[in-house]
Amino acid sequence: VVVLEAGSAVGGRSRTEIVAWEGREVPLDLGSYWVHGSGGNPVYAFAKEQGVPVAKTSEHAHVYKGDGSGRLPPKTVNGYWRKYYEGKGGFFPYQEKRQNKDNRDKSLRVIADDYAKKKGLAGNDRAFFEYALRTDIEQDYGSSLEDLSLYWWNDDAANKGGDAVLGRGYSDLVGRYAAPVVSAVVAGAVATQVEYGSS
Repeated sequence: VVVLEAGSAVGGRSRTEIVAWEGREVPLDLGSYWVHGSGGNPVYAFAKEQGVPVAKTSEHAHVYKGDGSGRLPPKTVNGYWRKYYEGKGGFFPYQEKRQNKDNRDKSLRVIADDYAKKKGLAGNDRAFFEYALRTDIEQDYGSSLEDLSLYWWNDDAANKGGDAVLGRGYSDLVGRYAAPVVSAVVAGAVATQVEYGSS
């Protein structure tokens, strides 16, 4: 068995750097970060089975004004969130309609730009919309909207339960998962063609 890894190390985009922060060394994930859905997600189950520290998370965050004049009140943030993201006329229902209607897959960036144009988003409204996209999609999925498929970006909806993070980062989990085949991994091996047949 040979395992091809396009990246320079096992795990590809999922890697953890240890950085100094406030006098301690802490894991900083570059690429994968969240474990979406603690119920039914095999990544979460494997982490628990292997004794990898894992913690369920909540989505509490402070949002600060771009001009440095302080924090937006939570009521304002929630209003923006409902109006431009999750509410009846928000992006999330809009992209769901496009998933069902569009005959060809597109990047999620194209859909976001279509939505912003349709709504005439500019200034603070556009800035908050982009904030929502970055925090709820790009950070969650470890990829830019340009690289996420309209059809498949949120295919993890079947995983139930809250989201979680890994206490020592994704590299710890990837290392444990790859341990049985690590000697067969060829790093920096980019597959340019796949041929298959009946044999």
